[in-house]
Formats: sequence, structure tokens, C-alpha cells
Amino acid sequence: GAVGSRVCVALAGLGMDVAATSRSCDRPSTQTLRVNRATARIDVRPAARLKELVESCRLLVLCTPLTEATRGLVDADLLHRLPDGCVVCNVARGPVVDERALYGELAAGRLVYAS
Repeated sequence: GAVGSRVCVALAGLGMDVAATSRSCDRPSTQTLRVNRATARIDVRPAARLKELVESCRLLVLCTPLTEATRGLVDADLLHRLPDGCVVCNVARGPVVDERALYGELAAGRLVYAS
């Protein structure tokens, strides 16, 4: 979506390698996103591969609408797959994340920060 595209382009502009998931993606690809005059090459994966993708991320930014399909999307299993020291930034609606599971990972010191 528009928010996710802006976040991807901004993070790529800071020198980060950016990967994203998309419900409309059926196989991994590289896409060029354009926001105003800025562009970025982004690795895009099918949404069904989110749990695999998070295993190598240092920053997880959630930009998904709240639907029945995304409610609780970021559950204890997904959070446990994040590498130690990861940061979670939820710009989606709160219920996308299981907050108790998130607190547990923060309290255990596995995650550095969450917002």
C-alpha cells in the first residue's frame, strides 16, 4: 500500500536492504518503488512467506490494514522467529500484534525496542 511503499523507500534511502511482503505477490520478485522523486529496489515476497522472511530481519515495520486475516498476524510464533536484537515498529492497527507475546519477547531481552 501507500504507507508501506513510503516506509520502504525511506528505509532504502537510509542504506538499508529492504524486503516486503504483499498479498498480491505470488512469487519472490524485485520491484522498483517510486515515491515522489525517490526510488528504491525492494525484494517482494508473497505474504504467506512472512514467517520465513522475519528470520533475517533487524527491523520489522508493520504497515498492514486491520482485517480478520491480519488480526493477531504477529503472534508468539512469528515474534520468536525474529533474531535477537530486532526492533518492531507497528504502524498498523494495534490488534495486528499479540501484545502479550510482544511484551514477553521484550521482557526476555530478545527484542531491543517496540513501538
